[in-house]
Amino acid sequence: MTTVALDARYVREKPSGIGTVVAALISRLPARAPDLDFLLVTHPARPAPVAAPNVRCVVAPYVPDGPGTMFALGRWLRERARWDVFHSTFSLLPHDLGPRTVVTLHDVMWLDDPSLVRSSGAWGIFESTFYRHGMARAARHASALLVPSAATRDAATRWTGDGAARITVTPWGLPDASRTSPAPRPRRDPRYVLVVGKSAPYKNHDGAVRAFARAFRGDASTSLVLVQREGDGARALRELSRAEGVGDQLRFVPASDDAALSSLYAGAHALLHPSRCEGFGFPLLEAMALGCPVVSSSATSLPEVGGDAALYAAPDDAVTLARHLRALLDPDVRRLHVERGRARAEAARWDGCVESTLGVYRRLAAS
Repeated sequence: MTTVALDARYVREKPSGIGTVVAALISRLPARAPDLDFLLVTHPARPAPVAAPNVRCVVAPYVPDGPGTMFALGRWLRERARWDVFHSTFSLLPHDLGPRTVVTLHDVMWLDDPSLVRSSGAWGIFESTFYRHGMARAARHASALLVPSAATRDAATRWTGDGAARITVTPWGLPDASRTSPAPRPRRDPRYVLVVGKSAPYKNHDGAVRAFARAFRGDASTSLVLVQREGDGARALRELSRAEGVGDQLRFVPASDDAALSSLYAGAHALLHPSRCEGFGFPLLEAMALGCPVVSSSATSLPEVGGDAALYAAPDDAVTLARHLRALLDPDVRRLHVERGRARAEAARWDGCVESTLGVYRRLAAS
């Protein structure tokens, strides 16, 4: 029987976009493919994230996106298991994994523009070197590449050496937690605009502050709520908000759990998501599922995710983003985008992603 090894180490206690994707796959693949055996490489915090007759797990001692994974995981795992196809689920292609490899490329920002994602100082230089090496290896040498959007496919073709020949678009679905969590009772007073995402340049939280300031400066009843940890990025945003005249309207809420985030989505005036680049964009679907209208940038994959349910502008077009935020004060406009958003989120299922992924596994195994 064909064995597919799949790196599931991002499924752990810490929530992440990568973890969401991998959890969705491993919860569905074994039942959809009883003819395949699955070897899950797991994190010590979640040594056995799923149980099925055709699943076995091995706990790896290496940090998922660290040098140990890149240079030692393959040899370490070969001493303990055998597989026919290896699926690296987080954009990097470690060494020594064999001739049939699948890599999920979430985006190619480390290759296109590292300044959008890297940290400052010497650590940022190390990050850039490490991730560019791992992702360039993936783009050039993986047997197959899976990407979540046409925009990511088009960006990746600049790095593969053979265009899109090895790339399969496998659009992701609504995160399971968003589909199963009961919708909390909305809280409309006081009003707040929600921004969700880690503190990184590509998220363009500076642009969110500027757009919010244009829309609601002087309106003490409306606040801007950012779901992220306090830190250097938060301090810089506080300074910018004071300069923009909305310092007293800015709030930071640490990410806690799915239920708390769902409550924030359900009570928000809008999700404001002016990212410069996204491989996919889960927050759009999460917001729409809970009746929260979306004001998004028109960059990269986001129009693919939001369709006609979201309102769009260029990432730096604070005037248009602000106009969209104000437009949602109209009950009729709001109702239209809430209804479209719920329909969009409901239609975003994982079936196509799972079937396309299995098709790639089987094609490689047969080769």
